[in-house]
Amino acid sequence: LMPPDIMVTTPESLQLLLTGRRLRGALRSVKWVIVDEVHEVANSKRGAQLSILMERLKSHAGPVQVIGLSATVGNPEEVARLLVGDEGCEIVYTPVAKRIEVSVIWPDPREGRELADKLMVTADVAARIKLIRRLMEENRATLIFSNTRPTVEFLGSRFMLWDEDYPIYVHHGSLSQIKRVSIESMLREGKLRGVICTSSMELGIDIGHVDFVIQFNSPREVRRLVQRVGRAGHALGRVSRGAVIVGDSDDALEALVLVEKLRREEIEPSEVPRKPYDVLAHEIIGLVMAGFETLDSIHELVTKAHPFRDLSREELSELVDFMVEIGLLKVLWGRLRITQRGYTYFYGVLST
Repeated sequence: LMPPDIMVTTPESLQLLLTGRRLRGALRSVKWVIVDEVHEVANSKRGAQLSILMERLKSHAGPVQVIGLSATVGNPEEVARLLVGDEGCEIVYTPVAKRIEVSVIWPDPREGRELADKLMVTADVAARIKLIRRLMEENRATLIFSNTRPTVEFLGSRFMLWDEDYPIYVHHGSLSQIKRVSIESMLREGKLRGVICTSSMELGIDIGHVDFVIQFNSPREVRRLVQRVGRAGHALGRVSRGAVIVGDSDDALEALVLVEKLRREEIEPSEVPRKPYDVLAHEIIGLVMAGFETLDSIHELVTKAHPFRDLSREELSELVDFMVEIGLLKVLWGRLRITQRGYTYFYGVLST
């Protein structure tokens, strides 16, 4: 078995790699682990799952250099410990305020009166759509973010009513992968003026050159504003430019506060889940598969993972007793064993 020089994986597929005996053997040579988009899992149970998997990998492969890449978060030390546990690490923090220029715009509803009837919307909505098109015309490629999928579809349909040949598409997670890849390719090749999207375009995928980002209504969070506007001018030395387009006083005030917080680098912290028992139950079965058959060995490993650092021996024992009671595990001669129901559960819910 000749392992590759570089392997791209996910928490779920890493789980399977650590479970199979031969596959696990291929991981003994791992020296570096790069975890991209850490902020995407830091405040979810998937992050707690990844934290245990990182400790399993280190226990199997020995010392591993871990590099985490993340959008700006309010508590980088806490997020870093998700990957390295209690081990020391260096935080390389890059200020974002000087690299982002974002304005809040509330267009005059009177500017949308003539267009409102054609688009079958109110004048204030027409004014915002008209402003979006003007901003797109001033730039080569623009991303228009919305917080909800229905709003994305609504905006896309209004642009189709206005001009069905205008080079703008919608992009969200419910579209087929083929459709999403096609839209990303057209944007990369300069064939589109804009893409109306949800968080599906937030991550650092190769989407080509984007000059400008529009957020339709308040993004609700500073970190979301940073992540989305950061898609524009996504290159070293460039400034990311964007605008938040609002339509009422509540959104306007909230957006102004978020922009001011961004200027001060006051970004919301990621809240790492503490001791999620459902994640732990699943990982216990994976550990038993890998030869961790006693409570002591399981407790020693999982408490190295930051979300489970204060898990008591009694808590672990109660959880295992519950898993035995519902038929996921059994105990033979003091050793934990997996039942058929346990295997079905493990492979049936690999992802949180």
